[in-house]
Formats: sequence, C-alpha cells, structure tokens
Amino acid sequence: MDRKSLAILILTIILSLFIVTVVVLLSVFIPIFEEETEDKIKYYSDLSEHATKGQVVFLGDSITEFYRTSEFFHEYSPYNRGIAGDTTDGVLARLQDNVIVLEPKKVFLCIGTNDLARVKKDKVNYIVNNIIEIVTTIENSLPDTKVYVVSILPVNRSLNIYSRYVLKSRNNEDIDSINERLKEYCEENDVTFIDINTHLKDEKGNLKKEYTLEGLHISFKGYQVITELLKPYLEE
Repeated sequence: MDRKSLAILILTIILSLFIVTVVVLLSVFIPIFEEETEDKIKYYSDLSEHATKGQVVFLGDSITEFYRTSEFFHEYSPYNRGIAGDTTDGVLARLQDNVIVLEPKKVFLCIGTNDLARVKKDKVNYIVNNIIEIVTTIENSLPDTKVYVVSILPVNRSLNIYSRYVLKSRNNEDIDSINERLKEYCEENDVTFIDINTHLKDEKGNLKKEYTLEGLHISFKGYQVITELLKPYLEE
C-alpha cells in the first residue's frame, strides 16, 4: 500500500470513528437534555410563585440562558427565562407559566435559531409566524407589557469543522430573511424591533470571531456589545 492510500485509509477510519462517537453521544445526551429542559421549565414555574411582578424578563434559548443578565442589568433585577435548546414552539408552550404569570413590564424576546436546525420545510415562515404568535399572546394577555423583538443573531460556519457540525442547517441567509420579516411586522404593528444582528457581523456577513465561542454561542465580549445595544431600551 502506497503512502497516499494509507493516508486515505487512516482518514476514513478516523472519520468513521468520529461519526460513531457522535451518534453514541447523541443517543445518550438527547434524552438527558430533554429531561433537563423539562426540569428547567418547572424550575422557572416554581420561581414564578415567589417572583415580584412588574419586572423585566429576558426570554429565549441558550443565547439568553447563558447571558448573565443579572450582572449586566443588575439595577433592573431582571428575570432570565432562557432555556438552552428551546424553540419557538417551546416558548409558546411555556409562555403562560414562565412569563405571563410574572406580569412583567418589559419582555425581551430572542428566539428562533434552534428552529432553523430542526424545522424541515418552509422554516422562515414557520419561525416568523410563531414569533408573531408569541408577541400577540403576550400583548393580548398583558396589554400593559412592552414586548421587544430582538433579532436572531448571525452565525459563523467558517471557523472550523466543529462549527459546521454545531450549526447544522443554520445559515445567515435564512436568519436575515426572518429578521427582515420580523422588522416589517414590528413596524406595522407598533412593536419595537431591536437589531443586534448587524452589529455583530464581520465584513462577510458572518458572526465576528471575537464575539462567538464556536460560531453560534456568544462570547463575553459579544455579550458586552449586546448589553450596550439593549441598555437604552431598558432605560426608556
């Protein structure tokens, strides 16, 4: 066997082992992850029983859950209701027990990136319609609550092979389409749309390397930028 054939064989074996490892890990961790999500929903519901009404709520997925809102916005004593892996369907399902019961004065909603990796067909319309339903449900239940729709953040598929695996089918073209649709809806319905997306992009339209951990999740520096962009809306 020549050197080239040997190299191809070794690479094939390594890739096969990687795929097997990923499949095994997913089979182990997905049930655990789903159980943790249910536990988190219940945890938030239990907290709501003793929470102060009329506060600020941050609602979303891991981008929100990992956001140290209590540190960045400590003077507002916000409630963080982010759950890693959550989708627009998930938010709709827990909206009453995790958010509406709090009767917040402001809700900052940032959700949809996980839907991009899971919804198979017509994902842009699906996500936009669900986010609109979240907004209208809050407004109908709490007419005095101000809802802020935060743009879905950009991603970066070019960092490394791991980034492409984490991002799955997420891409900036779909994200931009969703954000544009949401912006139009907000302008037509007197809802505040907050464009964080464009402030985090590099010259190629990707999430800047210094603002991300692996192309999807946000670094501390990224959260600092987001905080400065959100501050005026908390102060108003």
